[in-house]
Amino acid sequence: MARPIRIEYAGAFYHVISRGNERRAVFRGDDDYKLFLSTLEEASDRFDVLIHAYCLMPNHLHLLIQTKDSNLSEFMKRLLGVYTIRFNRRHKRHGHLFRGRYKACLIDQDSYFLELSRYIHLNPVKAKLSVSPEEYCWSSMRFFLRQDGPSYLHKKFTLDSFDSPRAYQVFVKEGMGQNGDLPKPTAGCILGSESFIKNFTKHIQKHKGKDVSGKKGLYRMPIPKLQQLTQGKERSFQMYCLWKYGRLTQRSIGEMFSRTHAAVSQNIHRFGARLAKDKILNQELKSVMSEFKD
Repeated sequence: MARPIRIEYAGAFYHVISRGNERRAVFRGDDDYKLFLSTLEEASDRFDVLIHAYCLMPNHLHLLIQTKDSNLSEFMKRLLGVYTIRFNRRHKRHGHLFRGRYKACLIDQDSYFLELSRYIHLNPVKAKLSVSPEEYCWSSMRFFLRQDGPSYLHKKFTLDSFDSPRAYQVFVKEGMGQNGDLPKPTAGCILGSESFIKNFTKHIQKHKGKDVSGKKGLYRMPIPKLQQLTQGKERSFQMYCLWKYGRLTQRSIGEMFSRTHAAVSQNIHRFGARLAKDKILNQELKSVMSEFKD
């Protein structure tokens, strides 16, 4: 059977599923779930991917995401690859963790976004891992009912369709009494209205079954301009901007600063941690980026 093609473009919404190799567990305990979520936070920040919902099951995972750029493949390669390395190191194992190619279904947000959000959050209930969706620790559902939540989880787009978080909870729980199966995706990779499917079917036919990708590098800032704007800033500030906004690899940044890949990684990680807590540093970064826009 031919593999489903990938359709990538800026602003696209996807339902992503990745399963464990040979249906084996990809999460063996709480520490693994936490490890994946921290990796998800890093990858979503790195590639400007919006996480609208997630659910981590023992042997597979579901994500409802939106890419600002046409970079789904880069994001997933980073997410699953880094997590696999960290999981293998933690459990002293080698080899593949996930089964083959992840499944990514392009979705029409107007027709299926809310259905998918409900479907993802109901997974633990259907698998009898939880009595109600909000009680399951490793999905995003409980955060929709609270003021707080992880910074990478974008709840607003979902909750804007409801009068209150409570109304969204009612909507999700209404699915507990239904079959809950989603329609079979067209061409194995598209879920949407008739017009939405028709539009992308034309692209598939035009590309003769090959992956369809929009413009690359849409959010990559010119390196010379970044260097000019960050000149005089501390080294970790410059490294973070080159990594985050210039999309340079840590190895390339290391060559620019005569530092090892590991040293660059530590600098970027520490700066990101500071950025999450330091309002003044946040404002300084925003000021630099506003100059870029000007």
